Amino acid sequence: MLEACADLVQCERILDDFICERCGSDSLRGQHFLLNEIPVTEYDTEYLNDLVVHRLATDLVEGTRFLVNRVPACLAVFLIWQAIKGYQEGDYWSAVRRGTGVSDRRLDSKWGSAFLGFLRTQCLVRKPDTRAHRYVAPILLHAGIPDSCLPEYFRQIAWGRFVNRGITAPNSILGEVEQMRTEAQRASRSEIQDRIEELSSKRRRCERVRKLLVEYRELTESIEEDGYTITTIVDALGIAVDLAELKSQQDGLLQSADRLDEKIRELESLEDEQLLLSETKLQKVSASLREAEFQVKPLGILENDLALELAQFLSLLAKEQWERELYGQLVPSSPRGDWHWLELIIRAYEITQEVVGGNPDASGTAEQGRHLLKQQAVYHQELAKFQRILTDFLDDVVCECPERIWKNHGVGRVALRGDGVSLESATNLVTVLARTLDGWWEAIVAAKLRRIKLADIEARVRDVEQQLDAVDALVVEKTRTLRQVISGVPGVQEHGEVPDSKVLSEAQADLEKTRIENQKRLEHISEELTFLLGRDLDPNTIGSEMDEVQGQLRSLLDQKKRIEQDVPLEPLIWVDRPIQRFLLHGGQVADEFILLTVAMLTSTCVDGEPQIPEGWPGTYRYRRIWNAFSTWWWEDGRELSHVEVRLPRPRVVCWCEGSWHVGVQVPEELLDLNGLSIRHDGHSLEESRRLEGCWPLAGLDGLVEIGGTDAPALRLDRLQQKGQPCFVFRGWDDRMGPLPAARRITVGKVVVIVPEEWSRDRVASGSAPVADEAVAVPGYRAHFFNLTRDSGLVSFVLPDGTNFSLETGARQFELVGEFLDLDPDHEMGPLFVGRPPRIRPVRQSVWDGTGRVVLITRASRRREAVELELKGNQKELDLFTRDNDRGLESGCYWVVVYDRERYEMERLPFRFVPGWKGVKVQPQPVPHFPPLGGHQGTVVDILFNSETVPDIRGDVFDGEVQTEWADGRLRMMLPPRPRFDEVDLEVRVNQGRMVPVRVILERIWWALGNEDERFSDLKWRDNVVDLDRDWFRPTSQKVLWIRWPCGGQVLGAIFAVEMGFDPDARKQYLVKKAPIGDRERTQIVPIPLREFTSAWVEERGEDQSLFLWLLGLEGQDLGATVIGAYRASADPERRKSCATCDFAKTRRKRCRCIYRKWSWMTMAQFNQLRAGYVCDLWDGEILAGDSNRWVSPSMAR
Repeated sequence: MLEACADLVQCERILDDFICERCGSDSLRGQHFLLNEIPVTEYDTEYLNDLVVHRLATDLVEGTRFLVNRVPACLAVFLIWQAIKGYQEGDYWSAVRRGTGVSDRRLDSKWGSAFLGFLRTQCLVRKPDTRAHRYVAPILLHAGIPDSCLPEYFRQIAWGRFVNRGITAPNSILGEVEQMRTEAQRASRSEIQDRIEELSSKRRRCERVRKLLVEYRELTESIEEDGYTITTIVDALGIAVDLAELKSQQDGLLQSADRLDEKIRELESLEDEQLLLSETKLQKVSASLREAEFQVKPLGILENDLALELAQFLSLLAKEQWERELYGQLVPSSPRGDWHWLELIIRAYEITQEVVGGNPDASGTAEQGRHLLKQQAVYHQELAKFQRILTDFLDDVVCECPERIWKNHGVGRVALRGDGVSLESATNLVTVLARTLDGWWEAIVAAKLRRIKLADIEARVRDVEQQLDAVDALVVEKTRTLRQVISGVPGVQEHGEVPDSKVLSEAQADLEKTRIENQKRLEHISEELTFLLGRDLDPNTIGSEMDEVQGQLRSLLDQKKRIEQDVPLEPLIWVDRPIQRFLLHGGQVADEFILLTVAMLTSTCVDGEPQIPEGWPGTYRYRRIWNAFSTWWWEDGRELSHVEVRLPRPRVVCWCEGSWHVGVQVPEELLDLNGLSIRHDGHSLEESRRLEGCWPLAGLDGLVEIGGTDAPALRLDRLQQKGQPCFVFRGWDDRMGPLPAARRITVGKVVVIVPEEWSRDRVASGSAPVADEAVAVPGYRAHFFNLTRDSGLVSFVLPDGTNFSLETGARQFELVGEFLDLDPDHEMGPLFVGRPPRIRPVRQSVWDGTGRVVLITRASRRREAVELELKGNQKELDLFTRDNDRGLESGCYWVVVYDRERYEMERLPFRFVPGWKGVKVQPQPVPHFPPLGGHQGTVVDILFNSETVPDIRGDVFDGEVQTEWADGRLRMMLPPRPRFDEVDLEVRVNQGRMVPVRVILERIWWALGNEDERFSDLKWRDNVVDLDRDWFRPTSQKVLWIRWPCGGQVLGAIFAVEMGFDPDARKQYLVKKAPIGDRERTQIVPIPLREFTSAWVEERGEDQSLFLWLLGLEGQDLGATVIGAYRASADPERRKSCATCDFAKTRRKRCRCIYRKWSWMTMAQFNQLRAGYVCDLWDGEILAGDSNRWVSPSMAR
């Protein structure tokens, strides 16, 4: 209304125009208009307040004159809203002073006189009666009933005068208003009026003091508790800071380990190991080389002698130049083939000697030639021998010496092959080999130096690991301490996570803020109490002050009763004067106000919670009235409306009797009443033959009346969800007992009855836990939902194609205590051990709407229901109800919470086994994906106290599973088979009842089958499937089935799986339930292989891996593994995964990917989530075992 105004003058113009328009020219019409009818918004009131305060703060005298003379309408609206918001126990001007920040009391008369002048100018009602205050009375009349007086109006007038007396029709209300006004005027003329007003004023003052004392005590306790909590958080902050520093040290040590690892990778190589191993061989080779060097000199002498003799012999033969050139080509190192023609010449000389005879020249030449040939044979024989020695020596060098060394020195295997090897080339080779051996020695020395450096780094690594172990131990200790410290601090530890300093600081800031606000409120209450009591308040005497006030209230009540005996009075005389004044003189505005508030209270009493009636104005003033009513209802109204003893009301229920019946259950307290009858839309109903106290209905609309009682009629349409024929009932796991109708749905098992034309939305709500069933009411079907925190949506598809959905509301109560997290989603509820659990509201205010809490033993069919006692403002309720020493026995229970009208608010199932200490599973954790060798056997230990004698039964005791019992421990050795992924036991302690317990091993299995193959006939496996190309044909019937048990903490959150050869082109498949009737509760995913036709079309020239990915509810990757392999060649041992990758490094307790495809994680996390994952950087075959240093698979080999 005033949003566009820039100052008070513009606001004045708008307000004045509105008032003039409403009042008109006829002055009599203005008598029926009150200023609280002006439809200002919350913004308008705050903006107007800011403008007034700013004007007065600038210049008090000039500002007051401006408000009185220039903007009287703004001043009038400002004054009435100060009354609406701030009036308290007869004190109005204090609110004005607080609002303006002006403490000068002399301004009260100026502002009051200006208000009266404005009323005269506008011809509005000014003074309601002669006994009223001159200024305050008109202001309060135009304000209506102030916020502080509304609770009294609701209690004394709306309830006491109208609703409680059954006066709820509009005509009856208006008639009663006229009667009330007549009686009030008659009483005002009696002599006892002054006495009544005095008693009323004292009573209101005492009630105000009592409420303030109660609030003072609650605030004191809250501030003390907040102080203790803040101290706890401060302690926790110190621990969290230490923990953060330790984690920082942890990160620093891990980074140091990374750097050292990189250095180790640089220094560590197979060549160094080969060099060190070749040192002995090098020594032998060096000795052989020295021997070879000793043979070079004799061969050189022999070659020189041969060359000299050859020159002399050839000089005898060579006569011409061409002969000298021809013979000169022959040298000692020439091949044997080149010496053949010389042999022929020498033979010719021998023949000539024989033919000619006695030729001295020929005989001398022949003799000299024969001697030359002998020398040549000796030389070549020695050279060949030397060649063989060097050849063997060269083979040793090439085989033992690192390749890079002998290649760098030009050594080759073909250097001494053939007959053309000369002594010079052999000598050169000896020189090269000598240099090679020198390089070999240098390489060995360098390898030794690197090994020394490597040993030093490894020592540093061990030191880092020791520091890391010490820091790890401190982190565990600090984390445990932090958990213990914050265990009693609400809201800082969600889902079991340890909060960091940021969360704790935010919690501390919130508590500090709340504590400061409470402290300010406490100071304000203390000041108000000091004013009301007339003395300072002693915090140590709150109890005695409350007793004194209670005594004064009793005394005033006695005086009131004595007056009422002499003069019968109506409630209007006893209420505060602003209420009296508004109801007596408010005219049509007061009549409309009474009609609306009585209708609101009437509907609220019927529904049990605040309801806004039709026609409720949407103005800011009425919104404040609605807020005040809601607060009053939850604090006082419900109890006030139950002052008289009322019998519990009937309720709508459903039960299974062949088909599902919907009916009315009448409480036991009403069954024996005479004249009891149940009528549905005027037709009498017959009681069920099986369930006493239940009357089946023939339809789900209309009105059900319970004759012979004062119980209100049941309107079935009030149970519809969102105005649609959808009815929700709690707890379908109890098919024998009647299930109550629910107005709101929470987590748990619910039956939803809807028209048979509706179909379940399987995409939004998931698959049904059981098939829908028939309902005795024609045209309806019963659907079943198991709602959890993660999957809490009830959704249907209507015949027109639209969707109808109901979201799960938050639980109002929770069970706390020591429990075993074996199967958190068990249909019988969580398993508590040791002491019985306690029930705790999510918000403390929830207790206010609670009528009673009932503990029910499920096995006894409600015959042993024990009602639990609610005491004051307790935060938790202990479920220990027995007086004997045994306490609560083993069994399955319900905790049922009812509101004050006996409507069921919530039902919490739980199991309880006293004396149970815990469960240990080895290996821990159980790998989700099969390791390289497949899933291994699992050992499950169930631990009990030594004095406990449990009775345990189950299928595992049929001989297939090895079990042993000793020292309070039952040990089960479970074979690695899918049927043992879920082990069902029944446990009973002492004389209690059997409690179902389920041990779940979260493991992935798969099977290859055909589309028409039954689920029970599949052969499950945990090794890689060798894929056949024909399985991927478009007409293939092959299906790859994936399975795992339901209800696990990790695998239970799987939304879908993805499969494919390429991580960038994988296909998604939603999770399904195993066929109904199978013993196991199993999640399955069938994947037709024909959907991967590309594997058949494209001829694979190399090995291809078929990957399986698991996706969580939010689409996050929970892990992956290789499920199949298309092999180009038979290689059954090959398997790609992070567990077989060179780049996956382990350091005892942790592992990492050196290419940071995934960050640091513990080995337990790695085994569960990453051991089967693989990326495109994969390299390697196997992963080496534990080591004190990084070890790559290639090194392990």
